[in-house]
This record gives sequence, C-alpha cells and structure tokens, in this order.
Amino acid sequence: MKNDQRFKDCLREMLKAVWEIESFIDGLSLNEFVSDSKTISATTYSLMRLSNAAKSIMKTANDRNEQLPDNIPWGKIATISRWLEGYRQKLGPSIIWQTIQDDILEITRRLRELAREYEVEIDFEKSPITRIRLTSSAEISLTSTSLQSLIVPYLKALTDLQSLIDEIFHRLESNEVTIKFITQNSPINVGINGAVEATQLIQETVIPWKREHAQAMAKLLETEKMVEIEKKKAEVLQVRALATKERTEADRLRAEIVLQLEQAEKLRLENERLRLEIKRAKLELAFEILNKLYPSLDEKDKVDYLMKLLPIIDTLAASNLEMAK
Repeated sequence: MKNDQRFKDCLREMLKAVWEIESFIDGLSLNEFVSDSKTISATTYSLMRLSNAAKSIMKTANDRNEQLPDNIPWGKIATISRWLEGYRQKLGPSIIWQTIQDDILEITRRLRELAREYEVEIDFEKSPITRIRLTSSAEISLTSTSLQSLIVPYLKALTDLQSLIDEIFHRLESNEVTIKFITQNSPINVGINGAVEATQLIQETVIPWKREHAQAMAKLLETEKMVEIEKKKAEVLQVRALATKERTEADRLRAEIVLQLEQAEKLRLENERLRLEIKRAKLELAFEILNKLYPSLDEKDKVDYLMKLLPIIDTLAASNLEMAK
C-alpha cells in the first residue's frame, strides 16, 4: 500500500479528521463538552469522516488482497460510524468524550507515525491550530526578558525542526509556521500553526531524553560553577601572596594556590567528561530522531541533516522550558 495514492488520500483524510477532533476538544472539560451542542455535532461529524475513510482503506486493501499496516485498529475505527448512528437514541455526549480520551488520542498518535513512514504530506494551512503549554520550574510571566531569553529561542527551535522535517521529505511548498496566540502567565499557552510534526516529535523524543539526562546536565552546570569558584579562590590567594611581606605566609599561600589549582583541574576534567557524555547522548538522540522520521536515509544525507539537527537539540535541551502534553 506504500505507493498507493488512494491509500495516502484516505490516510490524509483520517489525519485531518483526528486533528479536527483534537482542536474541537482542546482545553475543554467534560462538563463544558457535554453542554456545547455545536462542539458535539462538529466532533461527531469528524468521527464519521474518520470512520468512513478507514472503511475506504479496508475496502481498497480487500479488493487488492493487500495487507494493511497492523499498528492501526482499522476495523475498530471503521465501526465508529455505525456506533454513532445509535448516538441520538442510546448514547450520551459523555460516552463520545470518553471514547475520544480512551481511543482516538492514541489512534491519532499511531496515524501520525504511519504518515511519517508513508511520507504522507498534509496541508498544514488547513489544519487546526496546535496548542502547546510551556512550563518551567520557576514561575514565568510574559515580559520582554522572558520572551527574548526563554520563549523565542524555544519556539524558533520548534520552527527550525519543522523546517528540517519539510526538507527531509522534500516538500517544495511547505507552509510557514505561524504563532496564532500566546498567553501571559505560567504555564505559557501558545497557539501555533504548521508545526504539528515538530511538536509531536519533541514530545516523543526530546522531552523523555531531557528527563533521562536531567541529573547529568544539572551536574555539568554545577561543576562548571565550581571550576570558576576554585579559579577565583586561587586568584584571591595569589593577590594575598603578592601583597604579604612575610615569607612564611607567602609560601603558605602559594602552597594553597597550588592545591586550589589542582582542585580546579580535577573539576575541569570531570566537567569535560560529563560534557562528552552529554554530547554523545545528544548525538544518539539525533540519530534516533532521523531514523524515526526517515529510516531509509542514505549516509550522506543523514550526516547533512545531523549537522542541522544538533543545534536544534542543543537549544531544546538547554532550555528551562518544557513542552507539556
């Protein structure tokens, strides 16, 4: 089915349907959903489209006696339309809501993985806004300082990642990533259009990587500070040694300077070891991302894209911000 245009068209239709569903319910509670008849109707319509597209894919595969990818529950999705037919008589909005939470969101994730594998391009301009939440260990307010030092670098890395994805898939007319809205206080909520793939990729790879290596990165920062402290101590002792007129005191201070410099060197070597470990881990993360995006990349392209991807990973890894799901 990989080169079948009909399959790709139906897969694209399914992706649009689930993205619409995500957009409709984003930020809503169960109570808000069940009391909003327009959202219920729109969500139901998108679920019907999702189901009908799955039916078309199954029929095409059956007619051609071809096997469908087994990571998607095609039959379960195809029965949604029949299930919804009984909605007005038997089902309440809360059941639709729970079905979306339990099943559709996971199906969405698998469909996106399949779209990357099958190189299915999406018209992002028509896709709904992706809403992301940027959190930090410290409270954030939207000031010129936080915008320049924290938020803009993170969003630029997100944009650069999406541009790289478009380049890898040779999209000649990829749409520009645009910021639709941004809120004032923590968590910073951002509405962004055109970066669905980059957003998902960060959530699936970079965020788990940061959590796994958080202790090592914190230790690296700590040892960097300690190296500077030890150097400053040695400089102070040097000034005192030059200023003293007593030879015994000067000799004692010089001996202490040697010890301080030796300690600083030990910390510097430890710092370098940690730096190399983290650099190697980032390189492994970059390879993981490229293999996830396009497993069949040749070695030359892989190296070229690797060099473009590493600065993006550096920015995302060093940021105090984290994208919450």
